[in-house]
Amino acid sequence: MNKLFKLKKWLTLDEAARRLSSSAEEPISVADVLRLALDGELVLSVDFVNHARAQPWVKTPRDRAKTLTYDPKLMGLEGEPEEIFAGFAVSQYELLQPVSVDAPVRLQGVYDLAMWGSEALDVENMYQELTDGPLVELMNIEGAFVKGENDEYYQILESYEDNGYMQGSRANLENIESRILLQALNSEEAKNLRERYMESRVSFLESASKSRGIDNYYPASGLPLTCRLVVRNAVV
Repeated sequence: MNKLFKLKKWLTLDEAARRLSSSAEEPISVADVLRLALDGELVLSVDFVNHARAQPWVKTPRDRAKTLTYDPKLMGLEGEPEEIFAGFAVSQYELLQPVSVDAPVRLQGVYDLAMWGSEALDVENMYQELTDGPLVELMNIEGAFVKGENDEYYQILESYEDNGYMQGSRANLENIESRILLQALNSEEAKNLRERYMESRVSFLESASKSRGIDNYYPASGLPLTCRLVVRNAVV
């Protein structure tokens, strides 16, 4: 078993717990592995089994960071326009800022969790579930971030096509069809819903065609459901 472990580039959470248990000569659970990651003692990674779309971000020294103009009046608030940093601070001296790209990049394989966005909340939620703790109700509007092997960062994205609340999206049609079935709507009601959807679908596709590819995506609320958490062999 030890020889097989050494050949693997990454381990499942169960395998990592067994490896740590052997090294520590005491029982280590999956919940313990998650707690170590949350406390910054162990690096968790994610395996994008079915790929993921993302926007590149880069760490930038504060004195070279890009700024943008924030006008509170656009939000219906009082105040004068001011220059603010794009992105957010990751330390006293550095910010993480988005890289301008026309289309999202595709992520495949294993990436490390940055543990400062909603990916940390996903891990916290898993930990609370395993330890019968409370539901995690916090959220992070910046979304989930992962780190590549060359110190590059990526913000996980979701397509508006997969947003059921977006009028005209594919997911919106799935919601409509589910509503028709669950509410047992008659043929006339179902027809009206589908016709309204087709009208919104035309507008949706027209808007998407006029936008950059990256603008048809938005920050994901968390890690994709089709990924799995792993631990690189090198860190255990």
